[in-house]
Amino acid sequence: MTSSGPLKTKKPEIIRELASALGEDRVSDNPAVRAAYRGSNYNFLPPWGKSPEIVVMPKSVEQVQDIVRLANKYKLNVLPICLGTMTPFCEADILIDMMGLDNIVKIDTENSFVVVEPGVAFNRLLPLLRKEGHTISYGSFPANFSVAANQGVLRTINHNFSGRFSDQTLGYEIVLPDGTLLRTGTAIRTEMRSPASRSRSIWPRAFR
Repeated sequence: MTSSGPLKTKKPEIIRELASALGEDRVSDNPAVRAAYRGSNYNFLPPWGKSPEIVVMPKSVEQVQDIVRLANKYKLNVLPICLGTMTPFCEADILIDMMGLDNIVKIDTENSFVVVEPGVAFNRLLPLLRKEGHTISYGSFPANFSVAANQGVLRTINHNFSGRFSDQTLGYEIVLPDGTLLRTGTAIRTEMRSPASRSRSIWPRAFR
């Protein structure tokens, strides 16, 4: 992929700023790393096209905010993904691998919701819920897929006992272009700190 715009003239500067915010080990423009992210549908990128210019792997919401602010500053497009994300093909300037945000913020069995970050997979959350006598639906998708990617992003009908993934979502915590956090739905409640979605017994689930 031939760099254009700010990336053509300021790529070293942009990478330095990203590395300063995230750490050098979480920012890469290595061709081999970039090629591994040529798509975001089931961990591969159809159609096989151009690689993102830069890959970043944040570990916190604050780091995501820093990335988005920088992208806005240089007028770069970003594509956030996590395992199992299904998105339209995008020639991303900066691809954000969200799997590093893997905190289970809260499991509330009394009020039947959980708050999770994008990097939390079903096979990590489900055993914890089963210990409390609850479960979570993920249809026919692999258990190592991201809870947020399937319950919050897909928004499709799937053959699971809850019926429709989108109906399980109660809210989101979204990073706006200026880095501001926007909480929607039940996520506006400060005690929750994030969005949620419903699964069968654990009806809500929250996403960052």
